[in-house]
Amino acid sequence: MEKSKIQQGNFMLRSAGNRLNHCLATAGAMVLFAVSGSADVPRGVFSLFSAGHKASDLVLGNPDVTGTTVRQDWGALEPTEGNLDWEFLDGEVARAATAGKLVLLRINTQSGKPAWVTEAVEAAGGTFFIYDDDGTAVTIPVFWDPTFLEKKTAMIRALGAHFSANQTVAVVAASFANANSEDWNVPHTASEVLDWLAAGYTTEKLLDAGKQIIDATMEAFPNQLVTLAVGGNGHVGSGGINLDPAATCVAANAVAAARTSWPGRLIVQINSLSTFNPVVPGPDDSAWNLLWNSQPDVAAQMLYWCYDEATNRVNNGVPGDPAEVLTKSIDSAVSYGANFIEIYQKDVLNLPSVIAYARNRLGPAGLLNVSTRLQVGADERVAICGFIVGGSGTKRLLLRAIGPSLEDGGIATSLADPFLELHDETGAIIATNDDWEKTNVGGVIMDEQQDTIRGTGIPPAGAAEAALIADLNPGAYTAVVRGAAGGTGVGLAEVYDLSATAPTIVANLSTRGLIQTGGNVLIGGLILGGSEPSTVVVRALGPSLAEQGIEGSLSDPSLHLRDSNGALVATNNDWADSQAAEIEASGLAPSDSREAAIQRSLAPGSYTATVVGEDGGVGVGLVEIYRVN
Repeated sequence: MEKSKIQQGNFMLRSAGNRLNHCLATAGAMVLFAVSGSADVPRGVFSLFSAGHKASDLVLGNPDVTGTTVRQDWGALEPTEGNLDWEFLDGEVARAATAGKLVLLRINTQSGKPAWVTEAVEAAGGTFFIYDDDGTAVTIPVFWDPTFLEKKTAMIRALGAHFSANQTVAVVAASFANANSEDWNVPHTASEVLDWLAAGYTTEKLLDAGKQIIDATMEAFPNQLVTLAVGGNGHVGSGGINLDPAATCVAANAVAAARTSWPGRLIVQINSLSTFNPVVPGPDDSAWNLLWNSQPDVAAQMLYWCYDEATNRVNNGVPGDPAEVLTKSIDSAVSYGANFIEIYQKDVLNLPSVIAYARNRLGPAGLLNVSTRLQVGADERVAICGFIVGGSGTKRLLLRAIGPSLEDGGIATSLADPFLELHDETGAIIATNDDWEKTNVGGVIMDEQQDTIRGTGIPPAGAAEAALIADLNPGAYTAVVRGAAGGTGVGLAEVYDLSATAPTIVANLSTRGLIQTGGNVLIGGLILGGSEPSTVVVRALGPSLAEQGIEGSLSDPSLHLRDSNGALVATNNDWADSQAAEIEASGLAPSDSREAAIQRSLAPGSYTATVVGEDGGVGVGLVEIYRVN
């Protein structure tokens, strides 16, 4: 499926390139589109807030947020030439790193430029352009002014020298056709077109300015991706006169040149996401069509916030429910293939259910949460949960062992005092916790964690319950839940993915425990992320455990898979009775014919797998959940 999508994208890029070659023939330029595809483009939600303002602690603790967009005015960063003040940026990047979030770094280089830059352009006899910004006359250096470009690229180099080795900084924004913010904005009313031409505007000059800025950013940040907000220069005409042969000629050619020179490193985005964007693929020669043709490395930023916003700007001035407006905007971005969306912090804080929805639609296809509820016994009858972290890099996970709070769900025989252990693939204990508000520092736990656990928004409800946060490299791990002082009862073991960043994913979960009857059966839960269906194999093992020396194994397990509404998706008793060919092809066929297995293509969302003994049988069983693609 992914391959065909990329192939289709290649065709669309070639088609767009042909149109642009034609439209720039009179300008003497040649367009060569290069297909980009980077596995490292972050996915999910970046929280966006005003330049110079700090991210909310609640945002940093939100597991549905991938990262924060850290913005600062150039004038605040470099108040005098060559003297850069790193205090704000260092502080925000460090806070994001502590929270396990990524950073999209954006410096406001036009509206936020320092006075000394304007003075330097004036002293060099540079050219300025005046335009009307909502009734206010604004004067800026022309985009191609050599002094302005010299000062801007020097700042970019200094910024890269300071942050390029910092892995928390994942994406850096570049801009060159931005009259006010870092969004693409070339004023282009009929009179402004004439003013630009009088100031010496040519398509080649703006393209050359873009190449200088993009190349400088790529060189300064060799370890980061660079994002460029694209747009059009208008095509309104003034006596048949326009700035360029087509509205998006400059943007499209800048993208093509950057992807040829820096393959796999440029993200193309649009910063006006709303409910009234055109449907895919967008009109020819529009910025939205350029976004569509620039897949797979594309992103979007909200036009404005939705919550408590009187003008209803995101909904074209029409009153609407903020959650519905934001949801519709997210769906629009997904339709264009966006990897991430920058959403204003006000919405991140006030519309959490929509942010969770965005994470599920945009996030990596993986197991965002896996959990198992079962009877936790003593000695060898404790709950043993294995999981695999796949991919590369590190994955931040929250592990919880729940007991007393299950009573709120009607479980009368819950585990009174759960104790949690985390083992690596060698069997060594790398972290433990008894009561989550009392962190056991040691192993992968370097500092007290109770505030960080609270910040996730999903701390255990009971003080006697256990939790820990771990940053884990790819590999196999085991979480053991037992009762403190040998206690027994029904417990819940959970693994939450706190870092929605690809390419590292939680790929598999297996839990072994005592399966009884009634409310003491084995229940495995999973939440699938991403925007496309995932193929999942669920297995229920029993007889084959005896071959591993497990006494009292479940002789005939039966498996039931249900969706979030409780509707039965599939059921199986003996795996070879149905889907035998598919399960054998997956390489996950159980070794005993009495064991159960289900393979299904599941849409993103939550599911439960229940393992019971056929005809009321009891014994030690194993539930396994695999995401195979």
